[in-house]
Amino acid sequence: MEQPELRYSDIVTELQLGHRIKDTHGGAYNRLDEIDTRVHMMQDWADYIDKLRGST
Repeated sequence: MEQPELRYSDIVTELQLGHRIKDTHGGAYNRLDEIDTRVHMMQDWADYIDKLRGST
């Protein structure tokens, strides 16, 4: 993302998108990895969309 406030690590982004991350366990145990950060990321995204919607 070009917006600094929406920049999160690649791993967090990939986890949230549900992409497979190559690891020893094949991703079976990472459904809750970084969950707090992912929740925060999605709230930041929603706030950003709301801000865009309000600026038109």
